[in-house]
Parts: sequence; C-alpha cells; structure tokens
Amino acid sequence: MAHLSFLEGRFPATFKHASVTPLLKGHATALDKLVPSNYRPIFNLKFISKVLERLFLSRFQAHILTSPNFNQYQSAYCPGCSTETALQLLLALVVFTLNPMRENQLYSYHSI
Repeated sequence: MAHLSFLEGRFPATFKHASVTPLLKGHATALDKLVPSNYRPIFNLKFISKVLERLFLSRFQAHILTSPNFNQYQSAYCPGCSTETALQLLLALVVFTLNPMRENQLYSYHSI
C-alpha cells in the first residue's frame, strides 16, 4: 500500500481523517475554559497514516539532504538539528565575526 501511494503520489483519502480533541493549554486552572483560543487541538490519526508519514519522511529526508540545492544552514528535515543547534551556529558566527583570529572554532551547522 505504501509503495502504491508513493508511485501514484497520492495519500489514500480514507486515511486523511483524524479525530480532534481540544486540550486546554498550560495550567488548566489558570486559563478560562470558555475562551476557545485557550485550547490546543490534538489530532489523532489512524495508525497506518503515521506509518505512511514516517516512510515518506525517511525517503524525503534522504533525498533532500543529498540535493545540490540543499543549503547547509537549513535546519528543517535535518536529523539532529534543532533550535539549540541553530543558536549555537549563530553564536559561533557572531564570535567569528567579532574575532576572525578564532577561525578554527567556526563549525558548519551539521558538525555542531
């Protein structure tokens, strides 16, 4: 089924449905339960949908990371990349800019 979905480039319509449960944000006692914006939607997908999603991500991630158009500083879809590693790179670039003599301490995004 996954192979056919990838060949056709379509996600089966029967698996596009999710049950949505509203969950009160943060501390339940501090927020007004009558205000809709105080709720976060929680989507529960069918198991097979999650499996197809992970299979697609594994294929897409491998493709995107080897693409010549992929920017080495891009953080989306990179395993091990996070906001923290992006901030570490930014800090390293600032330190390097302020003190070019420390060039050996500047790392590429993926080596942090």
